[in-house]
Amino acid sequence: MVLGGWYSDIRFYSNTGTNANPAFEEYIYLVLPDSQTFLNGNPPRIAFADWDGDADLDMITCDYYGSVFLRENVTPTGVAEHGSQVIQAHEFTISPNPAVNRVVFRSRLAESSFIQVDVYTVDGRHVASPFHDYAETGTLEITWDIRQDLPTGVYLVNLKRGSSLLTQKLLLMR
Repeated sequence: MVLGGWYSDIRFYSNTGTNANPAFEEYIYLVLPDSQTFLNGNPPRIAFADWDGDADLDMITCDYYGSVFLRENVTPTGVAEHGSQVIQAHEFTISPNPAVNRVVFRSRLAESSFIQVDVYTVDGRHVASPFHDYAETGTLEITWDIRQDLPTGVYLVNLKRGSSLLTQKLLLMR
């Protein structure tokens, strides 16, 4: 779920439940609060569209004053969570990508933690949970046979480890 906050910030809430019974945890900022608009008290308007024609959704926002912002969807080099912890994209990889029959999710774990992998369509619909279990410190490798699970398309894969959420794009071809 993506919501606008009162100070032009935009928050992402991950659904840890099901579509029928959603459960949302603490949010991460997609756009940090804007100190110049703290007094306007109105959340931004948010829309998603493939603005640049690259098959992924870009975010378009409008603030209280009528300014429109295009926030292109690009592969991140890092995600700041609550302005403190920085997670590098190379800490979670998917190979091969594009994939045909199976993929391997890899991540480095600095400490033992519960791991959950969830797969979403680009419009945010949850389609699979190929892994959820406790994992020990070290390199995590999860192999997922996708031959019968998903049709051709672009998917977002979330790997949640402890309080960190890592996301990578997966292109599935048949």
